[in-house]
Amino acid sequence: MDFLNMVGQLALFQTKIAHRAFLCLLILFNSLLISIHAQIWAPITGLPSTEAMKTVKFVDLNTGWAAGESGTIMKTTDGGDTWTI
Repeated sequence: MDFLNMVGQLALFQTKIAHRAFLCLLILFNSLLISIHAQIWAPITGLPSTEAMKTVKFVDLNTGWAAGESGTIMKTTDGGDTWTI
């Protein structure tokens, strides 16, 4: 194997590694964006209580409870669109 052939093969190998590394970073970045987006909280209005809520727990996609100050507990059965005390 001559020197130029070895250099060409080395360049091709480095290019393949660079492409794989880029693909892995792209997948990792996409996963990170999905994780960050899933953690965004949005304030809602029209709640049946003015007490500050301190914790929220969902047992499935629709049913959840929120607990707040002064012993306030609210429940939702529609994924948080509406709440009842």
